[in-house]
Amino acid sequence: MFKNRQILSFIAHAIATLVAIYFTSTLIQAAAPGLSSGDSATAAGTAIGVAILAPGVIMVWISALLGWLGFFLRVPGLTLTAAILYIVTGFVGLLMLALVFLLPSIVLAFIGWSKEAAAKKA
Repeated sequence: MFKNRQILSFIAHAIATLVAIYFTSTLIQAAAPGLSSGDSATAAGTAIGVAILAPGVIMVWISALLGWLGFFLRVPGLTLTAAILYIVTGFVGLLMLALVFLLPSIVLAFIGWSKEAAAKKA
């Protein structure tokens, strides 16, 4: 499975996928009681909160998907794109402290990308 592939990229994208699952489950658990309540003000506040947090969750899923594609297709450019999107996701999702959770993925993805690019040139 890891022939001509970087284990660091695998670990980076695995961590990012776990973070995406965690953020998605947290968002669903936080939104479900507010949206199902009979009070319209509570439902409106919950909808606004979901609208603020949803872009960060969507971006972490997109970046994890690009990372996995880069890993399995052996395309270093997709791994670099995923690493950059991890940083962007960290700043978009500041309310969720996404940067703290994605920091290992950011570091490992950049290291994995540099090793993938060097191995591809050789």
